[in-house]
Amino acid sequence: MRQTQNERLTRTDPGTPMGDLFRRYWLPALTLAELPDADPVRVPLLGEKLIAIRDSSGRAAILQEACPHRQASLYFGLCADGGIRCPYHGWKFDTDGNCLDIPGEPDGSTFHEQIRITAYPTVQRGGVIWVYMGPPDQQPEPPAFEWATLPVENLFVTRRIQDCNYLQTMEGGLDSSHLSWLHGGTILTDTVLGIGGPGTDSRILDIIATDRKPVYETLNTAGGLLLGARRNADETNYYWRITQFIAPCFNIIAPTGDLTLNAQAWVPLDDQRCWSWAVNYYVDKPLSAAERDAMRKGGGLHVEFVPGTHQGVANHDNDYLLD
Repeated sequence: MRQTQNERLTRTDPGTPMGDLFRRYWLPALTLAELPDADPVRVPLLGEKLIAIRDSSGRAAILQEACPHRQASLYFGLCADGGIRCPYHGWKFDTDGNCLDIPGEPDGSTFHEQIRITAYPTVQRGGVIWVYMGPPDQQPEPPAFEWATLPVENLFVTRRIQDCNYLQTMEGGLDSSHLSWLHGGTILTDTVLGIGGPGTDSRILDIIATDRKPVYETLNTAGGLLLGARRNADETNYYWRITQFIAPCFNIIAPTGDLTLNAQAWVPLDDQRCWSWAVNYYVDKPLSAAERDAMRKGGGLHVEFVPGTHQGVANHDNDYLLD
């Protein structure tokens, strides 16, 4: 791939081709658990500095972080009485971006009616607050991924920052060949979430370890692109690992045995970093306490977090805790 092609695919600021494309979709912004009350939460997306808030009615909103008056951060603002008030001069905005009050203006002034900040539509589905950042007249139906329609008891959702652009890590999520090398001692042998878990065929571990040259086939479907990685199971049979890619940045991995389904998403934070989402879910039953505990501790697609951050305990700065 040429550098110009790479940049065309990985630059997602407003006005870029991929930035415009991403903004035509509902994107996961943050989990419901991250916004339990009115306190603002920073949610940078697609090169834009944004915050999430809840107004006094509990409605979630995603707004630009900078107050238009002096660019003070609304992250430090006070949420009350149907909006958020800037900490610098008290300008107040509602969840639709309208300016409701400018305390420094003379009584009777209507100047506030000329002021707006960027406010994006949100919906709450599958334990996630989703945002649409594109043209209002192009807004699609709310996200209908299977996991996004389930009760929160059936799923476990996390997001973390990855220090690479979305395309780099998305390629990894669609690549089955690295399982034979990178995950041999982790995901594959995880007894709760991995291929070595309950109800699975123990031969799969041997197949993946033995055949390290999967043959790929793809199939275009109405529900996205199916990627099949074929490995030799024995002299007459194959083992297929199927991953479904759904534009612009989602995948679903077929379950093994009695284990959960797995879904992922990679949403650009900016051109150098992305939000890496991991979802484990059952369609027809809640997750067990043991499964949730394992995921919280970094099982499967998830990581154990440094408290109060979106950074894994094992990370680049500490060589992922390798001895």
